[in-house]
Amino acid sequence: MTGPNNDRHNQADLYPEYLDVALGRHAALVDLLFIAAQISECDSAAVYLRNGRLEHCVASFEFEPTAFTCEIEHEIRAYELDRMLRELAPDVVQEFVGIAAPGVEHGHAAGLLTREGVHIGQLVVLGKTPIAMSELQKEAVERVACQIVLLLEAGAEQATLRSAVANRRRVIQILENRAMLLERKSREVAARNAVLERMSVDWASSREVYEYASQRFLELFQSLPVAAYCYDERGRIFEWNRAFELLYAINKNDILELPMWETINKQEDEMGLRDVVARVFSGELVENREWAGVKGDGSECIVLCNTFPLRHANGSIVGGISANVDITQRKVTENALKDSETRYRSVTDSAYDAILTLDVHGAVLYWNHGASVLFGFDMEQGLLLNLQDIIPSFAHVGPDAGIDWSLCVGKSSETVAIKNTGVGVPVELSVANWDSHGETFYTTIIRDVSDRKAQEEHLQEKIAEVHAYTDELEFHKSRLETTNAKLETLAKLDGMTGLKNHRAFKERLDVEFERARRYSLPLSLLLLDVDHFKAFNDQFGHLAGDDVLKMVAFHLEENARHNDVVARYGGEEFVVILPHTDLEGAEMFAERCRKSLEEATWPLRSITASFGVVQVTARIESAMALIEEADRAMYVAKSTGRNRVSAIRVGHDTSIVKAA
Repeated sequence: MTGPNNDRHNQADLYPEYLDVALGRHAALVDLLFIAAQISECDSAAVYLRNGRLEHCVASFEFEPTAFTCEIEHEIRAYELDRMLRELAPDVVQEFVGIAAPGVEHGHAAGLLTREGVHIGQLVVLGKTPIAMSELQKEAVERVACQIVLLLEAGAEQATLRSAVANRRRVIQILENRAMLLERKSREVAARNAVLERMSVDWASSREVYEYASQRFLELFQSLPVAAYCYDERGRIFEWNRAFELLYAINKNDILELPMWETINKQEDEMGLRDVVARVFSGELVENREWAGVKGDGSECIVLCNTFPLRHANGSIVGGISANVDITQRKVTENALKDSETRYRSVTDSAYDAILTLDVHGAVLYWNHGASVLFGFDMEQGLLLNLQDIIPSFAHVGPDAGIDWSLCVGKSSETVAIKNTGVGVPVELSVANWDSHGETFYTTIIRDVSDRKAQEEHLQEKIAEVHAYTDELEFHKSRLETTNAKLETLAKLDGMTGLKNHRAFKERLDVEFERARRYSLPLSLLLLDVDHFKAFNDQFGHLAGDDVLKMVAFHLEENARHNDVVARYGGEEFVVILPHTDLEGAEMFAERCRKSLEEATWPLRSITASFGVVQVTARIESAMALIEEADRAMYVAKSTGRNRVSAIRVGHDTSIVKAA
């Protein structure tokens, strides 16, 4: 906290003349206060000057005097004003300033420091709206404070000069009264004093012009769209604009009064930058130099720099101004284009195909190595050609009429190209167009298809041979399929009776059994054995026995339905699968077959058979179990006298036997 005995305040006792200057230049101060209030978005501004331990309000400005009064007409203790300005709250303002200031929400104070560093007062801005002042606004208020100090210092210097002039006049008057002999010299002194007076006036006018020019330069400097900064002869940065802050994003404390090569440039560029500084301070303009810049976050950028001397009014060089344009993206684009061009050249030069770049008239602008190999012309010869010279099909509109690119752009076609020997070669040609700087260019890729054509002809011959072989294979395949079908049929038939064999029977029974179980459908199985067949064979021979088996098969098929499956189970045993047939229906079928055999005419002796019938029930869990139950029923029929039907109802442990 600033106390009343602070040395800095006591130093202000040496400058009481600033109070008189402020009263004499009140209008100029009000103009500067208007600027301070406007740029800080505040409602009022005031200037306080120290006189010992007291503060005097020497000038103030308000946008709306009736709505926001801030007139300070009495003296305030210096340390109390410091405290009020530092805390800057409405209640503090009321307490120490003693004014009605309702609604004061924000503000800022800038110290008034002379060139000797003496604190002579404060510039205060106050506002009603609760907004936070930006650093840029605060910096602008500080600059207005500097302008106020310059105004006061200029006034003080003018007052000093006036005082000197007055003293000289008094001396002249005394000399005139004391010695008339010195009149001539007194007149000369008066004339010289008049010259000094005119010089003083001219100096004051020049000072005002200089201040105005400085302010205009500062405004122009800050509004520049490029990053600009000023530096001294040691390369130390002492001023910069807003565009500089946006480009480098660096804290002002990290760059102020430091050399550029330690802050915004790489240290390895120090020698080059020192050379530029030396050239600028020798009066030289350094243009279009590229430097690698370093931003506040450590990232790098590339800037294009133009720097020139900053001169005093007397023509001496007091600094340098550097204007920097960020060309990082442009350099990235240029490098990418260079890389792309290099890759394009590498690809096209290593390509086997001929690649040409043409203008709208067909003149060759680019000729790769593949084109030299294909056409026999080297690059220099190729660049003198027109597309019509090597592709005659493009000359159909005449050599002076140009090329109708619409017929070929975006398409692939086959044509004939002419080599340097005059020999034609079949080629495949594709054309793409692209625009650059308002002109259209064409890239043509030409591929030698001689080998492909020869391969195609050879391939067509091979295809014809393959078709012939295919036709022959199809013929043999058809015969093979017919043979396989016959073999498949024979593999499932009994060779003697022509019925399904044991293998075919088992496969079909598995299918029908699963279907009956899944859909709860009735399914029955009939198993029969020819009675006394072994004795028949022993008595009449096996050939006669074979005839009996064939006749039994015939009678079974005659009585079976279309979807019933009749098969030879083995030896003199036969089996019939009866889908969708319950036990009663199976008994009826078995009885019909038994009577058919019994009533048939046999050449040697009568033939009968014993039948076993069973139906699928929940107790029968597999096709093999069904066969076993049918075999058990047939055994009952054989054991009870043969030539009869035995039906077993599984789950009831009963059997029904029907005798002849």
